[in-house]
Amino acid sequence: MAKNPNTSLTMLKTLANEENLKLKAWIAKHPKSDAELLETLSKHEDPIVKSVVANNPNTSGKTLAKLAESKDVIVLLSVAGNTNTPTFVLEELAKHENEIIKNKAQQTLKKNKVTK
Repeated sequence: MAKNPNTSLTMLKTLANEENLKLKAWIAKHPKSDAELLETLSKHEDPIVKSVVANNPNTSGKTLAKLAESKDVIVLLSVAGNTNTPTFVLEELAKHENEIIKNKAQQTLKKNKVTK
C-alpha cells in the first residue's frame, strides 16, 4: 500500500505507526508524504529511514538541518543532495572531511544558484 502512488496522506500517517522499517522507508519515499510526516519519520533511529527522508523533496529545510547533525555518512550524503537543504547547512557540508559529501553539497549549492 505504501508503494501505491494513490495512497492517501491519511493512510500513510496511519501506516507510519507500524514498526516495520521497510514500510517506514517506503512511506518516507512516497510523494504524498508531507513535511510534517517526514519530520516525524526523521526522528526514527534507523539511518536508512533518515536517509530516505532526507532524499524526499517534500522534506522541510528545518528537518534537513536537524538531519545534518547526524554522524551517518549516508544520511549526510542525502541531506547534501536535497535542494531544500538550507544554504548555511550546505555550506557547512561543503567543508566536510568526506570528499563525497563535500562534492555533493557543492553540486547542490551550484544547482540552487542556477534555479533560484
